[in-house]
Parts: sequence; C-alpha cells; structure tokens
Amino acid sequence: MRKSIILAGLLTAAVAAAPASAQYGRGHGNGLQNQLYQLDNRVDRAYNRGRLSRGEARRLDRRIRRISRRLDRYSYDGLQRWERREIRQRIGNVRDALRRDRRDGRRYSRYDRRGR
Repeated sequence: MRKSIILAGLLTAAVAAAPASAQYGRGHGNGLQNQLYQLDNRVDRAYNRGRLSRGEARRLDRRIRRISRRLDRYSYDGLQRWERREIRQRIGNVRDALRRDRRDGRRYSRYDRRGR
C-alpha cells in the first residue's frame, strides 16, 4: 500500500511538471537557430562540392555568424515580432546570396588557386 501511494505521488509530480517544462519560452528562437544551422550546412556543402569559392564561403559564413549573434542578443529577453521579422529577412538575404553565388557558373576546387 505504501509503495503505491509513493508511486502515485511521483506520477502526479511528473505529470504536473511536464506541461510546465513544455511551456518554457515560445520556441521562436529555436526555429530561427535551426534555419541558421541548416543554412551554414548548405554553405559548407556548396563549398565542398566546388560550387563556391573559399572567399564566397567565408563571406556567407561571416554573415551567418553575425545573424546568429544578433539572434542571441534579441533572444535574451524574448523575441519581439519586429526582431523575428528582421532575423528572417537577414536569413532570406543570405539564402538568396548563396543561391546567386552557387549559380554563377564557375566551378572551384578546394585545391585550385583560383578558389583561394
């Protein structure tokens, strides 16, 4: 009997804590951070496949890092609507630049002097 009362108390505490932990923050920053992570992976893949020069990849990586730092600053006290919009716009700009740089018709090798 005593074990079942303790078990019931533990289950009640676990069930009560689950919704509280699920509601911590709104999660908007996480989605934007995931978009930045995926964009960074796309830049790395394009560079490794020879579709971006080293300079183009560095420039895009630098822009992604700046956006990530800005997102961290904005997320400190929760993202406002205008902050979220600004971050999304900046991510879109980098995505467009990646698309433009990838399709410029040049092929680079990581070991080719022209790609440095």
